[in-house]
Amino acid sequence: LGVGLMLGSDEHPKVLLIDLDPQSNLSYLALGVEKYVRHVYTKKKPTLKNIFDDYFDGKQFHTRDAIIKQPITASPGQVW
Repeated sequence: LGVGLMLGSDEHPKVLLIDLDPQSNLSYLALGVEKYVRHVYTKKKPTLKNIFDDYFDGKQFHTRDAIIKQPITASPGQVW
């Protein structure tokens, strides 16, 4: 997350963050636990695990369904 925040400067305002960690640490930090739980469990939005499962099962999957478009900002002691 720190590298993504550094790269997301005025010169390069958009940075794609991809959470490949099985524990979803980047997702928790970037979205917050409540929003992550709401997104994945309440709204039933796909995760990277779903993308890989569908791929290996030969199912079609649209990656755009898994993208969360949310600006990430940070201040000392807070990331959201």
